[in-house]
Amino acid sequence: PLVSALAASPNGSIFAAAYPMIGAARMIRSTDRGDSWTVTNTGISGSPIAVAANQNGDIFSGTIYNGIYRSTNNGESWSNSGLSGRTVQTISISNSGYVYAGTTTGLFCSTNSGNGWVQIDPGFTNSIQALAINSAGHIFAGTQAGILHSTDNGNNWTELNTGLNSLNILSLAVSSGNQVFASTSGRGIFRLEGTEWVPSDSGAQDLLVQCLAGKPTGELICATRGMGVFRSTDGGSRWNHASAGLVRLHVSACAVGPNGHVFAGTPPYGLFRSTDDGGTWFPMRDGLTSGFVQAILTRNDNSIFAGTAAGLFRSTDHGLHWIRRDSGLTSTNVLTLAAQSSGSIYAGAGRGIFRSTDEGTHWIEGGSALTHVTIQAIGITVDGWIFAGSDSMGIFLSTDKGLSWTAVSNGLPNHPMQSIEQSPNGDVLVGTYGGGVFKSTNYGGLWTPANLGLTDLMIGSVKFNSVGHVFAGTQYNGGVFLSTNNGESWTNIGLNNTNVTSLAFDGNWYLLAGTNKGVYRSTSTTPVVPPEHIGGSYFLHQNYPNPFNPKTSFKFRVPSFELVTLKVFDILGREVATLVNEMRDPGTYEVQFDGSNLGSGVYFYRLQSPSGSLTRKMILIR
Repeated sequence: PLVSALAASPNGSIFAAAYPMIGAARMIRSTDRGDSWTVTNTGISGSPIAVAANQNGDIFSGTIYNGIYRSTNNGESWSNSGLSGRTVQTISISNSGYVYAGTTTGLFCSTNSGNGWVQIDPGFTNSIQALAINSAGHIFAGTQAGILHSTDNGNNWTELNTGLNSLNILSLAVSSGNQVFASTSGRGIFRLEGTEWVPSDSGAQDLLVQCLAGKPTGELICATRGMGVFRSTDGGSRWNHASAGLVRLHVSACAVGPNGHVFAGTPPYGLFRSTDDGGTWFPMRDGLTSGFVQAILTRNDNSIFAGTAAGLFRSTDHGLHWIRRDSGLTSTNVLTLAAQSSGSIYAGAGRGIFRSTDEGTHWIEGGSALTHVTIQAIGITVDGWIFAGSDSMGIFLSTDKGLSWTAVSNGLPNHPMQSIEQSPNGDVLVGTYGGGVFKSTNYGGLWTPANLGLTDLMIGSVKFNSVGHVFAGTQYNGGVFLSTNNGESWTNIGLNNTNVTSLAFDGNWYLLAGTNKGVYRSTSTTPVVPPEHIGGSYFLHQNYPNPFNPKTSFKFRVPSFELVTLKVFDILGREVATLVNEMRDPGTYEVQFDGSNLGSGVYFYRLQSPSGSLTRKMILIR
């Protein structure tokens, strides 16, 4: 349920005003420190949204439209205590026992435990959203127009707003040290110093804090929207996460570091890290000034890059601290990240693609052809070629480290390109948003649909394991699909009614899925064998020599008596030679190729049989 208010009685019982998934709010109670809860709503008419307890054990509940209710028997039964017809949004009780009720039409006070109420200052009709009273009896009232302060039991009021980033006050609290804290709709936490408010939210900045509370031990607690609970043990100077978990946040990106740490981007709440395979999660926000994390790249040296809607950031200490690293990025809306084995890093952004050769310290634009193109997917092949997928202009290919680009969209629909991956056998698969999965066996020369068995064509991510099995996460409640035949057909394997935005493998080859409901981990590992063992002894070696002029040789293995074809294609996918097209016994074969009648350039050779399809690239230099 959604909890709008909490209070603890002197006997240790905890009361909560809670909204269930369906129906009106209820008052619930726990007598075992929150392990179990029971509904204690007898006598309450209307939905409770506020609760407080006095030193005598009386419990007060504020409701929508039906005023305030009181229980004198630990919540077993309730009776109306006045203010009928009013919505009571907040309740606070002073050390002298006075009960203050903040309503949508002003502030009321009872000096006799709720038996009678008087409105404080008839001209004071602001909607009261938050109340706090310090040890001296000073009252702080939070409204949609700021904070009002009274030192004489509400007879006179002064505004107290200097330093606040918003006048819409969400919560107020007093610490055991008598310091006053406030949270606003402008995000963040503020501490009162004299007559001015100063930020007091290190570790919790940019969070929407809906509830603040001070504990007798000196700790401060804040409950946030979407980010769980934070705790401060040093008077509000520093806040740490106190509720482990992603609390079902929308995850836009996930990645696994070489040390096994799992990272999840959760716009607009920043980046989380798990060091126990997703069992618990903690925010990593120090220096990460944008919470809209859209892409994550982990490096072998344990450094991490986070692409956000407002720039690129790098961490060298497992995500604990972040430094901005986007010098040269003319578009700071970073949507995707990828790295070559040579060390170069590529960033796809709202306007173009960029390359860094010094771990993100400097960036250069990857060719003017993509300056005004939104790049949201990057795939890099084993030989260093780069595919860049756009939101509406198809796919582009670079064979020179991003200096120049060629459109390679033949056969693709006009849908956003979401994910690009190369299989161990050399084929390239792209996941599109609305068109499903497409496959190319000739490095983008031609794309063909690969959707048999897919019931959801909104693809969020595609990911190969080392055995060549490919997984597709879908974004229209279809869940995750598996193909064991290079995309020829698909089978649903779970997470139905879930939107999957990203996929990743951990060090043990468990599949991780970032979704609209947090991160999920597969219950078993995916099959893993080295790529050269795909299909038993079925394999296609790299041609030798390569580059060649004009002759080269191909070596391949087949595992059984079967029909085998070996063909050569140009960069546009046109067939230029058929070298083998016949039944072959199991064994290893070598075939010669003469390219005397061909021009210089890049070519592909493809081995096809019932055992599978394998493609490699070669270069002819004349």
